[in-house]
Amino acid sequence: MAKVTLPGEVPLLPGKVQHFVGRDLVGSSMMAERAGGEEFSLSFGPDDRLKAERRQIFRKVDRRGKDDEVDYRFITTLRTTSDGTAWSR
Repeated sequence: MAKVTLPGEVPLLPGKVQHFVGRDLVGSSMMAERAGGEEFSLSFGPDDRLKAERRQIFRKVDRRGKDDEVDYRFITTLRTTSDGTAWSR
């Protein structure tokens, strides 16, 4: 998701728009009419260069009759294929 501001005073007419990241076409959508200077959001859809992995590292079941309590913990790793950078949480 990106927030953009339409520069100038000329409005943007409604219709189909194409979204690019650099030279890569990453999607298209329909846009409503926008006034000059208006701020709005654009969705770029899924990014093939971002990979997510979720791994369960802990599971505990606390037996309480019919109301069992289950505690889970996970590690989520996000990796971008463009430069190999990874983040975990």
